[in-house]
Amino acid sequence: MCRLILFLLSSSIIFTLPSSVVCFQLNFNKQYHDVIHYPTSTTKRFQSKLYATKSTSISDKDVFLKSLNTMVTLNDGSKERTTLLNTMIENKVPITSLQAAELWDKSSLVDGFWNIITTGFEKLGTGNTKEAINASPSSVSIQNPGLKQSFNVVASGKWKVIYAPHMTTIAGLFGGAFDVQYILDNNGRITSHAKYNFPIFGRGYLSASGTFGSVNEDVCRVDFDQVWVKILPSTEEQEEEPYAELNQVPMGFIKDAINSIGKLFFFEQVSMFPVSFLDNELIIFDFEVLGTRICARKSNS
Repeated sequence: MCRLILFLLSSSIIFTLPSSVVCFQLNFNKQYHDVIHYPTSTTKRFQSKLYATKSTSISDKDVFLKSLNTMVTLNDGSKERTTLLNTMIENKVPITSLQAAELWDKSSLVDGFWNIITTGFEKLGTGNTKEAINASPSSVSIQNPGLKQSFNVVASGKWKVIYAPHMTTIAGLFGGAFDVQYILDNNGRITSHAKYNFPIFGRGYLSASGTFGSVNEDVCRVDFDQVWVKILPSTEEQEEEPYAELNQVPMGFIKDAINSIGKLFFFEQVSMFPVSFLDNELIIFDFEVLGTRICARKSNS
């Protein structure tokens, strides 16, 4: 039991990290015959890179997502996937939260969005057709993603970690697996559940809850103030959920010990996360302690 507790608490730094923001994507799954022009109020990058033509059918984000095996749990890390992830970040087109929110409110479907663009924005700006055709198929990312007014637009919901090379590497070394999710609400609360399954340590959930907020324009902060575990049977006879909150855990010494010791692992250096990409489906944030990035995707359920 002591060995299991030490494993769970030492893992808490790595597997209870936040996905505290998310925003909007443009999906180039269809082909369009006209270059779309945008209003002068948007940035130059938005004018030159955000486009759809008959020669372009897929975005950097689409390429990365299509390289994955699943959208609901962790994918194995690879050099190719990491390169695609970084390309998406490098080529992103920033828009403000107000611009993004207006587009989301008016369009629940990709086709609807393009109708708005062609009938409204085309009349407001001239753009540069040549640049639009030659530009890379960038994806929209909300600017200043660390600010509360930016991430509040999309933060609420359940997010599943789908790419985190350090997590899958550690799991592979011990012959096990992780499945990590974050649940955020509109009141600035976050709950993290990391499901583990290892030959040595067994099966269960390591969970933590706390608050999320802003440090500056690019950095978010998470402060976990409660930590708990749920140990599952060795065989998975049916799908079992974690304890949703600390007060659901049966009273006892183990509960108090894990909560008290677990909180000590969330010190300053593992509480702040620069956000590299932000839209209404994906969040990519930097885990600077290990020099890696974590990508989470919003669940439809």
